[in-house]
Amino acid sequence: MRKVALASMVKFNVEEYFSTCKGWQVLMRYAGAISEKEVDAALVEVDRRLEASYPLPFARRVYNVLVEDLQNLFHHADFFPPDVLPERERQLAKSFGLFCVGLADGECRILTGNFIRPSEKEAICSRVDELNSMDSEALRDYYRQVLNNEVYSAKGGGGLGLIEIARKSRQKLRYRFYPVEAGYLFYLLEVRVGM
Repeated sequence: MRKVALASMVKFNVEEYFSTCKGWQVLMRYAGAISEKEVDAALVEVDRRLEASYPLPFARRVYNVLVEDLQNLFHHADFFPPDVLPERERQLAKSFGLFCVGLADGECRILTGNFIRPSEKEAICSRVDELNSMDSEALRDYYRQVLNNEVYSAKGGGGLGLIEIARKSRQKLRYRFYPVEAGYLFYLLEVRVGM
């Protein structure tokens, strides 16, 4: 996996975001350009490690959540705020995101992060809070409703990925926003999957 030269970032400290993963038994950690190649490689590696050490039902559930989570990251890690990276590196990367997958306290934890425009924050908060307010039956019904609605976002999805993450993780989603240059934000989503 090719990584962006993070040392040259202006006022953007990727280690600050990875601090969430302290205390985890990290299975995989990555920060850089997000492409199908990185997503596929991460899925293969995490799947291999989980299946070698954990019960198959748990490994399958984590894998299914990870697929949705990394696909969500792939579709939304699509821009850099102005001046976060030098122009030359922005042209090379085209996108930027990070993820960390690890184990702690008897559960798998998945952290993903990407830049967002300030105008997106309210919609993200509203969406995640709405999903967190639903029980498993309500999530299942909502998934079916959105699936049958056939309404697609500007990125081509119907919003099913985040619903699936909430359904399959069976836990509340956690999120945070960090300010970066020019008023933009870095959005972190943490998903936990219990055994």
